[in-house]
Parts: sequence; structure tokens; C-alpha cells
Amino acid sequence: MLTFSVDQGVLSISVDHDTYSPTPELHFATVKVMGSEGIPDDVTVDGNKLSGSFIKTTGGVDNMWYLEDLTLAMNQRHTISWPVPVDPASGAVSPRSTVTLMFALITTVLLIL
Repeated sequence: MLTFSVDQGVLSISVDHDTYSPTPELHFATVKVMGSEGIPDDVTVDGNKLSGSFIKTTGGVDNMWYLEDLTLAMNQRHTISWPVPVDPASGAVSPRSTVTLMFALITTVLLIL
């Protein structure tokens, strides 16, 4: 299950892995980030900064970035977070810099030889 929240200018996505999953990992094959502000430079996963893991796409789409090959342990909650511009008066995310996230969630099987 994915949970989205914005608190004090930080967008967070929490992932609860299915405890009954037969696979040992939850694998984010790709996280695409699109926004008018360009690359979010303070992205963290479980508190670990990952800004260096982003690459800009080619193919004519402005301000789209990929976070590639992020593997998360199963049966745990994981949080991906970064600051987003917020209107100080209302606390709402600025419409001009809305961030769109698309997740490709792929479960992988760990082979033990």
C-alpha cells in the first residue's frame, strides 16, 4: 500500500510491503518525478539522501527524473520524501510546482544458489 502526505513542505510516500508476499523484496524499478521546479535535490529514502541517484530523461519531456533500481526490504515501512514548495498561508502545495509521481512496482524473487 502507498500512502501520500505533505507535512511542513515535505512530500512523503510511505510503502507498506505485503507481509504475505512470497517474494523477499519490494523493488522500485523506476520512480519518475515530474515538476516545474526540476529535480528535487533533497530526496531521502528512509532518511538516506538519494539526490545523486537521479538522472534526467531524454526524449523531450522537461523536468522528468528517474530514481533507478531502489530495492527495499519486505515487511517494513519505507518512506520516500522531499521538500516541495508550499503556500505559507494555506499550507497547500503550490499549483505551479505540483509534483507527479509514477511508480512501477515490481516484485523480484531472490534466488539462492
